[in-house]
Order: sequence, then C-alpha cells, then structure tokens
Amino acid sequence: MDYQMGHRHVRWRWASLGGLVLSVVSGCSDPDATGSAGELGAGSFAYSCVADSDAACSVGGAVDALSSARHFGRRGVIPDAVAVGALFGLRFDDPRGDDTDTFRVVAASQDDEPVAGQYAISQPGTAAFLALQDSATVLDFALVEAREALGLVVWQAQEPVTSIRLNVGERIVLGATPVDEDGGLLGGALPLRWETMDSSLAVLTRLASPDLETVVTNEADVEVRAQRVGTTALRVSSGVLGAQVVVEVLP
Repeated sequence: MDYQMGHRHVRWRWASLGGLVLSVVSGCSDPDATGSAGELGAGSFAYSCVADSDAACSVGGAVDALSSARHFGRRGVIPDAVAVGALFGLRFDDPRGDDTDTFRVVAASQDDEPVAGQYAISQPGTAAFLALQDSATVLDFALVEAREALGLVVWQAQEPVTSIRLNVGERIVLGATPVDEDGGLLGGALPLRWETMDSSLAVLTRLASPDLETVVTNEADVEVRAQRVGTTALRVSSGVLGAQVVVEVLP
C-alpha cells in the first residue's frame, strides 16, 4: 500500500504484515546511540554494509573524506541516499530495552527486502523500514531514500581520477563509488567488477589479500600494482555503469 507521509511518498505493506500494532513511545532516542534516530524517537537504526562493495564502509582511504562525511555521515548512520537495487543492512536498538529484548527490522514494502535481514530498495523514492517487537508491535520506523546510480567515480588519494602514473613496483589504492545525477555519493552494495586490460603491466589485489588478480569482484577498494613499463587501462563496472582509468607505468 502507498501512504502520503508529510511531503514524502512512502511505500508500505501493512496488509501483508497483518495485525500490527503501532507503539508510540514518548521521549527521544538516546543521542549517544550509534545510528540514526527512528521517526518515532523510540530508538535508533544502525546502518550496516552487507558486502565490501558498499562505498559507505570504504576502508582504503581513496575516496574523498569530506564527500564521504557529507553523504554517508559517521559509521552506522543511514546515508543521505542509497543506490536503487543496492544491498544494505539495518539494525534497531532500543535504549530502554534489555539484553533479552529482540527486535526485527522489516521493509514496509515487500519488494525492498529480497532476503530476510538484507534490504534493497527497488525503485527511486523514500522507503520505510519497521522495527518490530514480537512480530506484532511496530516500535519505530526509519525512512531511507533511494536514487538511481547514473555513474561510477574512481578515486585515488581522495581525488577523482581518470588516469594515473606509477613507477614499476609501486602500489596504490583505488576506490569506486556510485553517484546520482548531481554527483552525490550513494550507499549500498552494488555488484562491482574491476578488471585490468593488461595484467603484464598492472595487476589488482584485494586489500586483505596478497593474491595477484586480473579481475576483482564486489570490492569498493582495490590495490593496483605496477609490473612493467607501458600503458594500459583499468575498468570498473556495475551492470551498464562503468568507468575507466588509464594507467601509465614508468621505470
């Protein structure tokens, strides 16, 4: 079902959840809690990355820190927006509860929860996610905005790059982020594929692995190692989206 909520159009699935009770709790959520305050103020929703291709949890240091702070906030906060179809996780924390309390977060629209406990908003707009207690009571809800990813940006040393120069034996870290029509960074894990066009000149590795690879999948950050003198290209893609970086290897 669709309901108008203030100025935002939010998709719900009350009918399919059936028999839910809305619990309105007075007071505000704990300001020290990790995450974003729920719309009812009963607790907080902590955002989590369910795959290493989510730029909101990038650890390589390649992506611009100011842009990350502006669009993603501190770790655990719901990003300004996620990419349509990108996977992410949410956890609800109630500061008034105890260790025995269990809460379940469900998408208000069934289309936005492809796997139990993992979420991917199926179309642009604002989607609601409900914090349930005992599968019957809605304690709070969070709103998450989804935007179409219209491009991929490759970063190195906190600058967007389309070409890089390396000396033989040098290593650098590159990061990739999906962006919206205004260039804003988008959260959520999209299927990413990094590929070197000539592995004799430049190879790839995952940040936590020493293995040299020609193709690396589902990583927001990769390390590039220069092998020998020459010019080649690296490509990162996600579906129809893609970006290319020219790599010049010097002696």
